[in-house]
Amino acid sequence: MMMVLQKRRLEAERRYISDDTREDGKLKVRYNILGQHSMDINGRRIREQDLAHPNRRGWVILLYLILHKTSVDQLSMAAELWPDESEKSARANIRQAIYRLHSDLAVYHDAKVIDVKSGMLELLDDVHIVTDAEEMESLYMKAKSTANNDEKAATLKKAFELYQGRLFELGELDMGSWLIPYTTHYNQVFIDITKALLAMLGHSRDYHRVIEYASRALSLEPGIQDAYYWISIAAEATGNSMMKDRYDQMARDELPEEEYQKVQHLLEIRTHKEE
Repeated sequence: MMMVLQKRRLEAERRYISDDTREDGKLKVRYNILGQHSMDINGRRIREQDLAHPNRRGWVILLYLILHKTSVDQLSMAAELWPDESEKSARANIRQAIYRLHSDLAVYHDAKVIDVKSGMLELLDDVHIVTDAEEMESLYMKAKSTANNDEKAATLKKAFELYQGRLFELGELDMGSWLIPYTTHYNQVFIDITKALLAMLGHSRDYHRVIEYASRALSLEPGIQDAYYWISIAAEATGNSMMKDRYDQMARDELPEEEYQKVQHLLEIRTHKEE
């Protein structure tokens, strides 16, 4: 799994330059998988929960194929996702879910996205599918290689905006352990983006922006140490003692004791340097 995620990071580094283009004239579908899942096709947003007949299995199969980035054996996938089903039921349910997914998408475009051959599932070449998670990571890689600070900050902000919550938030609890490494990976990417952005804003003393981004980050992921560190500094600098106390209490509640004490130690060091 680690090799898959490392490969994904390398692919993200190569891909960010052309994220906004179509590949060989193919239809580009954006699958939003951070937070509540949806798709963007031809400028239209489709949410599974808004469909007349929601098709969770079809959306999960598509997610599984996109994250694995290779063809998969449908019975192996079924054993991982729906272990209580017989092989016969699994095949029938997968076939029906893919049919319904294509029917839902046909309202917006007639291209098929998943093919079934000899028990294997694979993404078809008719459609170029990108995800918000991949774009977020691509932008982060771009920011890391950008020398100009204004451009770096702007790119980090774009990447930050893409994170709307953990991977497939409405359905992650129903999918077993296979999703955990991917969730952990993209969660760490968001934490890294937040740390880099807050450090840039903090060192430039843009404290109002620090408060904006740190508070938003903590509303999504309440365990980010750097966010507590910078929002405490920003609250102190702007004279907002109530905010400082509120986030200090939140840090006590959300962070392990060792991490909380580390934040306090770093704040004390900063205070001594400024005296």
